[in-house]
Amino acid sequence: MPPRLLPTLAVLIAPPAVAAIAYLRLAPESTDGPVPRVLYYAALFFALLFAAQANRLRRLPFFLSWWAYAFPLAALSAATTVMADVIDGWFLTAAAWAFLVAVSALVALLVARTATGMVRGEICVPE
Repeated sequence: MPPRLLPTLAVLIAPPAVAAIAYLRLAPESTDGPVPRVLYYAALFFALLFAAQANRLRRLPFFLSWWAYAFPLAALSAATTVMADVIDGWFLTAAAWAFLVAVSALVALLVARTATGMVRGEICVPE
């Protein structure tokens, strides 16, 4: 896979996170079932797997594909918030806040890097 497309692998985090949210909102009577937990923990597993590659991905030059980090992390943040409401545990509540801070910082970083790239003329240039 070309280096500029490596950040798009983060998209694997979003489907189970969004599915967990949808399941919990569409079937609120089955919050104690295994399905939302399996979906949520699958998203968390993909996030941890992706986080293990953080040093490698951080060394990549900035490409617009870095924006692919934002939605999956936001979806995981929302899923963690919903799961914290369902399970009602302090750990998931703390994790929800941590993910919210992380996704906010990530979006701020991406806006800054994109603006810098625009000023330098590095965005949307042919390969």
